[in-house]
Amino acid sequence: MRNLAWAVLLVMSATAIVGFAQLPTGTILGSVRDATGATLPGTTLTATNTETGLSRMTLSAEDGSYRFPALPVGRYEIRAEIPGFQTSVRSGVTLAVGQEAVVNFRLEVGAVSQTVEVSGEAPLVNLTALRWEDWSLKTMSPICL
Repeated sequence: MRNLAWAVLLVMSATAIVGFAQLPTGTILGSVRDATGATLPGTTLTATNTETGLSRMTLSAEDGSYRFPALPVGRYEIRAEIPGFQTSVRSGVTLAVGQEAVVNFRLEVGAVSQTVEVSGEAPLVNLTALRWEDWSLKTMSPICL
């Protein structure tokens, strides 16, 4: 009976792990900088799924980076705001299963009431699909000394 209980527990644990690995989620990440390229730690970032209304908030780290892990797939609007800078909004970001969508912000100095909106499909970089085989000597330019 004791072995049966352990077997059931093992099967349930394995099922939970496999189920978690197959969740239809992706990640939105990036960095926040000012017009000079300096990082902006403490920037409030909000990712809102425009189809469901789901909203998550995070703060940028000391190096200006931010990350929204395990977001349900769909279309998102990402807002970056910090006092003393114009609020920036990126809309039309489509997140697919397993994707790491990179959305970087460059904020301009300005009044808090000013908002810069960028709509349409945002150019995303899929870092997970990059393979070493995709690079060849033909794509690299020579370095002149």
